[in-house]
Formats: sequence, structure tokens, C-alpha cells
Amino acid sequence: MDTCPTELHLYICQLVSCVDDGRTIRSLASVSHYYRSLARHLIHTSVSLSSAERIIDFARKLEDDTLRKGVRHLFMSDRHATSKSHPPQQTVQESIARILTLTGPALETLSIHCSSLLSSASLLAHTAFRIPLPRLEELAVHGLYPFPSDAHTHLPRLHRLHLSGHRNPHGLLQLGGIETACPDLRVLRIDGGRHWSFSPPASRRSSSVLRCSRRDRRAAHLRRSG
Repeated sequence: MDTCPTELHLYICQLVSCVDDGRTIRSLASVSHYYRSLARHLIHTSVSLSSAERIIDFARKLEDDTLRKGVRHLFMSDRHATSKSHPPQQTVQESIARILTLTGPALETLSIHCSSLLSSASLLAHTAFRIPLPRLEELAVHGLYPFPSDAHTHLPRLHRLHLSGHRNPHGLLQLGGIETACPDLRVLRIDGGRHWSFSPPASRRSSSVLRCSRRDRRAAHLRRSG
């Protein structure tokens, strides 16, 4: 390894910073002062916030401009770390909004898991589809999510969208806002294994085709005029 150029070592650090929730790059950074210097700006490339308490704590740390610009992959769950610890829901919602606002310009993948359906409606309505995420390519949302609206949502580079937790997702496609809000969407997954693959936007084709496939390999095709 001593004979390898620094650029190759840095490339290795960049690769391992995206393989998990950040533990691998943190381990690599602890190997030596040399690797610490290479990896210090990559330690927060992938961030996993698995409780409401961690969400609140991370939101406070985002005063660091280097930290907020370095996050590329983010997972957040608002479950409580212990049965005795219950931060106010308003504080959790404000912390999630702050995190997405400050890290949003650089985010590439985002997963939000709401532990309570009762509180998820308000939380997701003010965060998941309201805050600009110009570079986001993959989004997974679990909870009582609102339908994407062309009036409030703009995810220009989103390719994959996974939605779960809504008891009645009927009407999601009929409202027509999802294609405008997510013009580059290619795969839409809703709950139990159903996938929708989108063709290119109508501006590039005379008609658009929406294909739906199930795990049991049965397929249905819906055609709509462009």
C-alpha cells in the first residue's frame, strides 16, 4: 500500500464511505493519522439516525458547514431510543426539517421511517415532499405519506421512489402530480412488492407507458395518451 499514490488511497476511502451507515469509513480513519487525514471529510458521507434522540442531536451539529455539505446518503427513523425517552414530536419534526434543509442540496439517497402512523402524517407533510432535494436519486418513505404534488414537490433527478405505510394509496397516480414533481422517475414501488416502471417523459415520446409487475410474474399494462 505504501507504493500506491495518494489518489488511489483517497479513491478507496470514497468507495468504503458509501457501503454502510459510516462504520467502515470510521474504522478506516482509525487505522493511522494518514488515513484519518484522507477520510475526515468522508466520515459523514453515509449517516444513519436510528432514533428521535439521534436526529435531534445531529440537527444541532449541523452548524458545521463541512459536515452538512458532506452528507450524501441519509437514513432517519423517529422511534424512541428507550421507553422512558420521548422527545416532543414538534422538536423531532423541526429537527428533521432542519437536517433536510441543510443537507438537502447534496443528498443523493434518503430514507425516512416513521414509527407512528398518527404522527407521521404531519411530519412527512412538512418534510419529505416539501423541502427541495435537487440531487436526490432514491427516496424511501414509510408512514402516512402525502401524495407528491406538483405545487409543492420538485425532485428533478429522482429515479427510484419507494412508498409504504399508507393504508389507502389509491389515487396516487390518478392525481397526476407525481410525473410533474418527479420528471425523471423510473421505478415506483408501493408497499408489498408492487413495482411501476416509468417510460421517458411524454416530451420525449408520443405516448407514455406505465408498466406494473407483481412478484408472481403477472403483469398488467396501462397506457395513457402523451
